[in-house]
Amino acid sequence: METSVSSAKWTEQQMAFAKFLAANKIDTDMRRWTEQEYAQAIGVTDRTLRAWKQLPGFWALVSELVPETLHKYIPAMMQVQISKALKGSNDSAKLVMNQADRLKSEKQQVEHEMGENMMDVFGMMRKKAEILDGEFTEADAGTDRVDGVERPANLPS
Repeated sequence: METSVSSAKWTEQQMAFAKFLAANKIDTDMRRWTEQEYAQAIGVTDRTLRAWKQLPGFWALVSELVPETLHKYIPAMMQVQISKALKGSNDSAKLVMNQADRLKSEKQQVEHEMGENMMDVFGMMRKKAEILDGEFTEADAGTDRVDGVERPANLPS
């Protein structure tokens, strides 16, 4: 996903750090890292991380990355909520059911939109077939003629 905050001005390490902060310092294995651990892992000091946080536009970048970054965690979060629901948590059960309803609604909306688009395509195809049907007469059948006009010799058969 391209952010509106120019990614060209950020180094690869700065982008990774922004994503780390957008994910609330949690990796995809659901492990929480300290900034000091993270700095060591990417080969910089925690002082460097603090300096990056002061750069103009850095927090705007982090904010733009939050939706993209959190999206990666939804399956793990849902698994936790499902486990809690199975252990009797009413709040988790409600959350899981609401998410399932939302996904079902989104799926139906996509199917509906796809269906409408396909009907448009089929409509255009039907109209083209009707036009083509109108161009050929019984007298032209089995000949090189269309509407009584000889087909040019350079056209493929």
